[in-house]
Amino acid sequence: MLIQRAGTGTLPPPNFIRPQFEALSKVWDEEYTAFYNSSFGSTVTIGPQAVTIGHDDLETDDDTKPFDPAHEFGWDNENPRREVEVPQLKISWRPVTNGEYYSHWSNPSKNQGNDKVKMPASWVERDGEILVRTLYGPVKFDVAKHWPVQTDYDDLSTYARIKGGRIPTVAELAAFSELYENGFVGRANVGFRNWHPTP
Repeated sequence: MLIQRAGTGTLPPPNFIRPQFEALSKVWDEEYTAFYNSSFGSTVTIGPQAVTIGHDDLETDDDTKPFDPAHEFGWDNENPRREVEVPQLKISWRPVTNGEYYSHWSNPSKNQGNDKVKMPASWVERDGEILVRTLYGPVKFDVAKHWPVQTDYDDLSTYARIKGGRIPTVAELAAFSELYENGFVGRANVGFRNWHPTP
C-alpha cells in the first residue's frame, strides 16, 4: 500500500538518505551478467520431501500471552501445524523481475486475450516513460529491471502460465527455503535491510 501511494503524499523513511540508485543499478547489472554466464541454471529441483507448515495458535493466547516468548502469533489460515508432502518439481530459484514482466506486458502481439496482464500498481507512467515506485519516489525502469515485480496474484498467475509454469504453493516455497538460501548475491532483502527492493 505504501508503494502504491508513493509519490502522492507518502514520505520516505526519516533519517534515511536516498540510495544512489544509478550507481547501484550498474552493480546489479554486473552481478546479473556474471551470474547468468555461470553454469547455474534458471531452475532448481526440490522434493520429494515432507515439510511442516503452519503452527498451533490458540486465539485466546493472543490476548493472554502477548509477550510470552513461547507463544507464536498466527493468522487463522496458518492453523493447524501440519506436515505436507511435496512431490519432486522444478522451481525458479528467483522471483520474476520487472524486466521479464515488462517484456511480456509491453508486447501487444503477446499481451492479449487470455494472456493479457495489466500494468502493475507498483509502476507509474509519466510522459510516456514507465517508472517503478519506491518510498523515495519513482525510479527509472532501468534501475529496477532486476527487482522482483510487485503485481497482483491474477496477473502473476497468468504470466507464470504463459511461461509454462504456475505460482508455487506455500508448501513448495517452504521446501525451497529449507534447501536453498533465499536471496541473490548474499542474503535476502528482509527485515528492512533496505527500504527499496533489490535483485
